[in-house]
Amino acid sequence: IEVHNINMGKYGVPQTRRRIIIFGSKSHDPNRMIPEKEKEKKGMNEVIDTGDYKYQISVGNCTRQLKGKSQIRSVEEPSYTILTSNRPSIVKEWNPPYTRMKECNKRILSVDETKKLQTFPDWFSFESVGKTTSNMLIGNAFPSEFARKLGGEMEKFD
Repeated sequence: IEVHNINMGKYGVPQTRRRIIIFGSKSHDPNRMIPEKEKEKKGMNEVIDTGDYKYQISVGNCTRQLKGKSQIRSVEEPSYTILTSNRPSIVKEWNPPYTRMKECNKRILSVDETKKLQTFPDWFSFESVGKTTSNMLIGNAFPSEFARKLGGEMEKFD
């Protein structure tokens, strides 16, 4: 049995999401089940249309960032972890200090955008469960792209 703390961003998932994965096998080395890492990390802007938005905020609003409770990075980098609530936002410019939300041109990511960042296939729909439940399901989900790669590695064994 092997336990690994895996950053999904290194396996084709466009976010910096860490998951604890426990691998076990009676007949094979569990370390051989880990998929091969990607050479380049995918940026948020490679899977969703960020338009003229240049930065992403981890959670909350622009004024929280000034208090050190939020982080900011370029949309060319992987997204922050998609959570069940407090989805990441994107902003056009970053010129603090901001005292009101309107000043930073923040836009919260849509359910469809977070679904893409979590690597759900385009055909997969959350429409029947509503926005709040959709956000919860997407935030708790295991990234599909990593699951696909992991399954491919496991197929190689007897």
